[in-house]
Amino acid sequence: MLKCWAVLEKWPVAGGVADMSINAVLTVGVQGVQKGFAQAERAAGDIARLSAGVGDTADLTQSLVDLKSSEIQVKAAATVIKTADETIGTLIDVRA
Repeated sequence: MLKCWAVLEKWPVAGGVADMSINAVLTVGVQGVQKGFAQAERAAGDIARLSAGVGDTADLTQSLVDLKSSEIQVKAAATVIKTADETIGTLIDVRA
C-alpha cells in the first residue's frame, strides 16, 4: 500500500511531476461520482422520454449506452475513493 502512496505523491504531468495529496485524490473520486450520477440522471430522463414515444430508437440506444457508461464511471470513482481511504488507514497505522 505504501508503494501506491508513493505513486500518488509523484503524479506525472506535462512539464514535470506534481505533488498530489490524498485530499486531491479524494476530490477527484467525489467529482467522478457526481459526474456519473449526473450522466445517469440525464440518460434516465432521456430513456423515460423516449419510452413515451418521443424521439428516435437510435437515441434510445445511445441513452442506454450512456446509462451503462455512467454506472462504470461511478464504480471506478468509488474505487478511487476506497483506495484513498485505505491509504489513509495504512498511513495512520504506520504513524501509530
